[in-house]
Amino acid sequence: MGGALSDLSDPFEALEEPAISPEAALARVPPGLDLRRISRAVLLGPVADTFSFVLDQHLEVAKAMLADPNVAQLRYELVPTRLTEAQFWRACFYAASSCSVDAAAASMPPPPPP
Repeated sequence: MGGALSDLSDPFEALEEPAISPEAALARVPPGLDLRRISRAVLLGPVADTFSFVLDQHLEVAKAMLADPNVAQLRYELVPTRLTEAQFWRACFYAASSCSVDAAAASMPPPPPP
């Protein structure tokens, strides 16, 4: 197979399909990523310009994340009608990472004084 991964219409074609259970696939998702934070509203919302993400470097983790039914359904609904594959995964990794929590906390007004 020649060419860069980004040249593929489906970047997941570059990975062989392992015969593993969804639980085993999800075990490959790094503990710093919380898939419960991923929602349609978050994926269609803004991603901080400072969040650096290259899909080619995260394909194996992205494929493991697809074992989560919520992530798989959102990808089915949003790609390619609303987001490109790269935009979807950038937003997913942003939402699942602590970066989105930090950004949300930074944008919230401080609590009122006691």
